[in-house]
Order: sequence, then structure tokens, then C-alpha cells
Amino acid sequence: MARKDADLVADAVHDRGLSLGLTAEVRDQLADAERAGRDGQDYSAVVAHILHTATKGPQR
Repeated sequence: MARKDADLVADAVHDRGLSLGLTAEVRDQLADAERAGRDGQDYSAVVAHILHTATKGPQR
């Protein structure tokens, strides 16, 4: 749901011709966690994935 909310914010900002770089980055991080299978877990698992990716680099 957090990724969906980030999508809504990013779309609303874009529709107004604005840019929020941080919002796009958060959306990308949440989407990456979702692709990694964290979407069914609680937010602490999502944050752990984001922190792991930030310190180890993207998992391929």
C-alpha cells in the first residue's frame, strides 16, 4: 500500500508539472522491495530490505 500511495503522490505532482525527486526515489525503493517479495510483509521488513539494498547495492 505504501508504494501505491507513493504512486498517487508522484502522479499528482507530475500532473501539476512539478517534480519531487524524493517522492520518486521513495516510490522506486518501495517498488524494489515489492519485487523482492516484501509486499506481503510489515513495514519493518520493507525498511530492512531498503537498508540492505542501500548498503550492499541492488540485488540482481
